[in-house]
Order: sequence, then structure tokens, then C-alpha cells
Amino acid sequence: MAGFDYKQAEEIRDAFHRRQIKYLFIGKSGAILLGYPDTTQDADLFVEKNTVNSERAVAATLWVASWKRDPGGSRLLRTRWH
Repeated sequence: MAGFDYKQAEEIRDAFHRRQIKYLFIGKSGAILLGYPDTTQDADLFVEKNTVNSERAVAATLWVASWKRDPGGSRLLRTRWH
């Protein structure tokens, strides 16, 4: 399994930005984005706790999770519709 990378962070960032979600990357995924030379298998996010923000975060997470990389890893393919 491939580790978390900057491109994946951009996908999460873009999905969350489009939905105006207030969040932070935290933990090792946050450190990697700041240049820490390590790997992780997931992205840890802190989402501001309120109903609207939480509902938007669920929708964005489902949207991001519905994409996967082609075998070469160069582009994203839609795997299911939401």
C-alpha cells in the first residue's frame, strides 16, 4: 500500500475548500506536509466541531473516497457516484 503523499493532501484540501470546511491536517500527515521526511498510511484531520461543518466534512470525505488512481498512478478514476 502506498503512503500518504502531497497529491492526496491536495485532493483533500480542494474538496474541503470547495465546501468551505474549517479543518487542519494534524499528526504525522501534517508533519509530512511541512517537510518531515517520513511516511504514513492515512491523513489525520481536525474538523471544527459544529453541525454544518461536520455535515460538509462527511460529504467531502465520501467524495474524495470515491476516487482512486489508475494503475500507473498518474490520474484519478471515479469508482462510484454519490
